[in-house]
Amino acid sequence: MPGADYAWSKPSVSALKSAGEVFVAQYDSLDQAKNLTPARAHDLLAAGIKIVLVYEYGAQDMLKGRSGGELNAQHADNTARACHVPGIPVYFAADWDATPQQQGLIDDYLRGCATVIGLKRVGMYGGYWPLSRARAAGLATYFWGTPAWSGAMWSTSGFVPDIMQGAMATIGGVQCDLDAGLHENYGQYPLAATPPSPATWGDWISKGHSSLLDISKATGMGCSTILRATVQKYGPFDDVTAAYINGVFGGTTPPSAKIPSGARLWVRR
Repeated sequence: MPGADYAWSKPSVSALKSAGEVFVAQYDSLDQAKNLTPARAHDLLAAGIKIVLVYEYGAQDMLKGRSGGELNAQHADNTARACHVPGIPVYFAADWDATPQQQGLIDDYLRGCATVIGLKRVGMYGGYWPLSRARAAGLATYFWGTPAWSGAMWSTSGFVPDIMQGAMATIGGVQCDLDAGLHENYGQYPLAATPPSPATWGDWISKGHSSLLDISKATGMGCSTILRATVQKYGPFDDVTAAYINGVFGGTTPPSAKIPSGARLWVRR
């Protein structure tokens, strides 16, 4: 599911809708200027845009341990109630290259969060290593990965986070981070009606028989979501895929044209 996150500057709801964003991630913090507000939450949900909530005031707030987690989780829960999104999961941010030696404080912070809002609502944002350690310890339910500080681990480890952060883009004049929700439930409000189910991802190697629209119909993924997931998985498009995409968006190749053999896409089946 395509989404975006942003802080102090906020795109208009109409611009987000036009950009095809299914969800947006907004903040709770001690800085009211970047926080989700009741009016903003109402407008997003009225437009059919789902909400993800992330708590971050200081980049290294998780080093405050259990008491810090309890305090921040209570603040986030108060904001969720005020914004009429009660029970929404909350991603708590580890926005630095956390070391193994710091994991003990991070784990205690997450335990503190869970005592206030319950483990089922605790999420964590960060690089591969602190997220994988917290996941192994069973201290969070939702995971939002960033390519930062992660090397190639997201593409090689088999750990598929609930949300993956990607490149930056300008939406409605505001620079935003692009995100992808990779499971049916990724911490959004409202959650999907059905229970979360692991996504099965894999390569789609073109044999010259399918257009991007054909692949979209076969996988149930939007064309933009397929392209975004492919870039997040592999980096820049290979030459075959890039030439095809440039032709389609440049108007020299019809959208119904088949992708030449050898192009590689990353899709959910």
